[in-house]
Amino acid sequence: MNNLEVSFKFHKKVVTVRFSREDLLKLHNSKTCFTAIKFKKPIQHGGISYPWGVVRMHVTPTFEVQQAGEGFPCQNATEANALVTELILKYQNVPLVGLLAGPGHFDIGTFAFETSKRRLSLDKIDPPKEINGQQCGFSVQLFRDFLDKPSEVIWADFLPTTDPKVALKLFRKREAGIHALDKADTLKSKNCGETTKAKPDLTAVQLKVLSKAFPETVKFFTNPDPAKVEHVFVTYRRELFALTGELIGTQNLTLDKSEFEKIASACANIKRRKNSGLNDVEVQLVAGWYLVGYDRMTPKQRHDHLQSIGLHPHSPEAVRKMCDRLQLPSARRPGRP
Repeated sequence: MNNLEVSFKFHKKVVTVRFSREDLLKLHNSKTCFTAIKFKKPIQHGGISYPWGVVRMHVTPTFEVQQAGEGFPCQNATEANALVTELILKYQNVPLVGLLAGPGHFDIGTFAFETSKRRLSLDKIDPPKEINGQQCGFSVQLFRDFLDKPSEVIWADFLPTTDPKVALKLFRKREAGIHALDKADTLKSKNCGETTKAKPDLTAVQLKVLSKAFPETVKFFTNPDPAKVEHVFVTYRRELFALTGELIGTQNLTLDKSEFEKIASACANIKRRKNSGLNDVEVQLVAGWYLVGYDRMTPKQRHDHLQSIGLHPHSPEAVRKMCDRLQLPSARRPGRP
């Protein structure tokens, strides 16, 4: 066996790909994997040309290649490779660790994601169905395609015609309507993003505050590496246990003797440190910098507000020094009361 031709489905279109013996040997007996494929002839869908695609596949011990779910067409190699990396991370069975931030809140935690794409399809009905006295020979369906499970139908509609040209015209009209909604959602998200970006980003400040409780975990965020996903999670689990006594992820990763010793050492270190863990005043200042409006307050106003919600900063001067040390960007003009 030198080469093997394999057929994959991409939106009801069949694409044949040739794999070399070396490629199959790499995938032989492996778990389900994701592969970026360049088509000999680009796939046309919705008026867009897709020369690349990503497929989920599995090579059996007898060198049979099996596809799972739908293939995702991509417009270029960069998009395809990025999708492969994203999916590999998802299926490593190790939670991803990252900065979770929103209005009035930020923390380090684990998260998961689901990759899917929407697809509009025009299908012929043979024989036509009579609905409300009209012959419907075509239907329009909006699908959500996944790489790890069958596609889901979001909605479907029958077209009151048996003429292919009329059906295509009605299909394009619905397609244009969906594209207009997508464009409006994208524009809304962009405008929201621009509104947020009008103020200085606080990510670096948030990580600086969190680094007191998660010093080793935060280091990984400065130079992300997909190959270190498991190592990042193990480090985060260790520091979280030292901080809270909660041990997560034991169903995914075993706790061997070496890791147990590291956890014990982390617990001992956090007890020895004078200012270990999170500072409640720092967390509140950063979380509410824009939401509460601390960026527009004087040090005394910040101090008084912090006291009113049950926190105990030493003095307005201590609050000022804390904000300066964290390099929080003030919206107040210098010298303004």
